[in-house]
Amino acid sequence: MELVESLRLGLRSIRSHRFRSALAILGVVVGVGAVITFVTLGTSLRADVLGQVSADQSPNLYVWAGPEGADGSPGAGAQPAFTARDLDRLGEIRGVASVVPRGVVPTAAVAVGVGVTVGVLAGIYPAWSAARTDPIDALRYE
Repeated sequence: MELVESLRLGLRSIRSHRFRSALAILGVVVGVGAVITFVTLGTSLRADVLGQVSADQSPNLYVWAGPEGADGSPGAGAQPAFTARDLDRLGEIRGVASVVPRGVVPTAAVAVGVGVTVGVLAGIYPAWSAARTDPIDALRYE
């Protein structure tokens, strides 16, 4: 089946099943919105709990690994590049009580990745498999 014919058949199917198409679009939009909302709420809750638990009662020292000669604020251009050996060596310094590695998780990227995966699984794959189906066989199950 040619691409143009597949697109024409798909558009005709969307036009003939408007309500089902609208519900599918609404489901994808609500699903992506829910994922973004829950990731944001989880991150905010985590930050709030950590803020309450780790009050500024003890002196903390933050160390970043950045490119040599980088100008800007502390941590500018920093990457989470510490190895387990680096952390062990930092813990061996006299007066250091503990070494806690920190990393930055881009929550927006996680939300977009989950949203794209849901969109592919819920929308594109069924449409692709329907486009590969023989029209006569498809009418038997319609």
